[in-house]
Amino acid sequence: MATTDEDSGTATKISKNKKEKEEPMVLRGIKKRREEMKKKEKEEKKKKKKKKKKKKRWRWWWRRALGTANRQLEASYRTAAK
Repeated sequence: MATTDEDSGTATKISKNKKEKEEPMVLRGIKKRREEMKKKEKEEKKKKKKKKKKKKRWRWWWRRALGTANRQLEASYRTAAK
């Protein structure tokens, strides 16, 4: 932003620091808190993206284990039905 000085009539730029000083303390605090929250949210999202669940590899003995479990279940159903 360019403003004119009354004394010299030349345009001067207002720095960010001057803008912050002109704002009330409460507003400045709220803005800083918002920025911090945004940063934290971004970091959390990055962490969540990094954590990827490993895909379980198929094991040869799972088929056998599943088969025996199913047989046992079927047997229990038969006994319960009697």
